Amino acid sequence: MAEYKTQFGENPPTGSGAGAGEAPNKDGNFTFPKTDDVGTNIEIARLHPKLRKAAATFVKNAKDHSNAYVIKIVTGIRSLSKHKELRKKDTLKHDYKDSHHLTGTAFRIEVVSIDSTSKTKYLHETDGSITDANNTHWKEIGKLAEAQGFHWGGNGGDDLFQQYTNSKYGTGWNKNYFEFRDCGRRKGAKKYWSREKDADGWFELGCPPE
Repeated sequence: MAEYKTQFGENPPTGSGAGAGEAPNKDGNFTFPKTDDVGTNIEIARLHPKLRKAAATFVKNAKDHSNAYVIKIVTGIRSLSKHKELRKKDTLKHDYKDSHHLTGTAFRIEVVSIDSTSKTKYLHETDGSITDANNTHWKEIGKLAEAQGFHWGGNGGDDLFQQYTNSKYGTGWNKNYFEFRDCGRRKGAKKYWSREKDADGWFELGCPPE
């Protein structure tokens, strides 16, 4: 019997390159450690099976950090229709097969609070860039995600994965975005579409974090 049966009670998004998600068992638990946020758990359950534990660990480690970052995952997998909608709005410019959101290998977060201080609008500075005011916090959050094997969109270049002492580290603009890039860390999700899939519709990941 397949372990991952549904996209949390739904079919995989139409037109996506993702497979089936994970429904909770009769006790409400998953194969990954649950976070304190139901919505976050639902988004994690729809990610690639090899990334769910790492994503949940990132969220939990952020809360356990000395600055007590309470974050939630607000966007994980997307359907093809949603991608096209964002393209029409000029929010996105890349082809759907290059989108990690359509392959269950990316997510976006929202910062709820830092050290018990509400930061719900922390993601909404002009153009979404990292500023002098939030630089330190975002670098810490980025490092926590990279420690779990994700590439942080807040980097100033694609070659800065875990290069924390580089002067460009933390100068990017896509700071609330995280993706998994496989062993070679080459950007773009096109490589995932051509891989053989298992019974649950999922492709194999190279160098998974678990």
